[in-house]
Amino acid sequence: MPAKSLSQWGKRPPTGSTTGQQLKKRDPERYNSIVKALRHGIGRETVVDIFGTSMELVAAVLTVEKIDPKSDKQILNKLQTAQDLAATALTDAIQSGELKASGLPVALGILTDKIAQIQGRPAQIVENRSISITANSLNDLVEQAKSSLTIDAEVVTDKS
Repeated sequence: MPAKSLSQWGKRPPTGSTTGQQLKKRDPERYNSIVKALRHGIGRETVVDIFGTSMELVAAVLTVEKIDPKSDKQILNKLQTAQDLAATALTDAIQSGELKASGLPVALGILTDKIAQIQGRPAQIVENRSISITANSLNDLVEQAKSSLTIDAEVVTDKS
């Protein structure tokens, strides 16, 4: 078969000349779907896998369509994927009775916190309260702190 045969398409090395314009002319619906997926933050590897295209074409579409691969949507999508994986692994570890994945709750919390920050939601709620204390209110607090309840305690020693 000739080197430029369509049957050899997936076997040829990338040429560096892909711009995506041929795909846009030949199959505009597929091209627009690739653009839409990239704008919604779907990762490049996933786009390559789903649309059966090359990484070179995806990179060209990102450039031509001026899509920032490091945008908040891209980062948010990756964080949500990691959060899903961490939550699944944590749930599996709890259900199987082996909580060897002791770092997962921390990782899950961090991922959840970062997702909330990127989405513009408060990750923490800090409440500041101002209390003015007078001498009388301080004396009242001291009196409330004094316990009229007597607790009996006994020292127990280990006899083993």
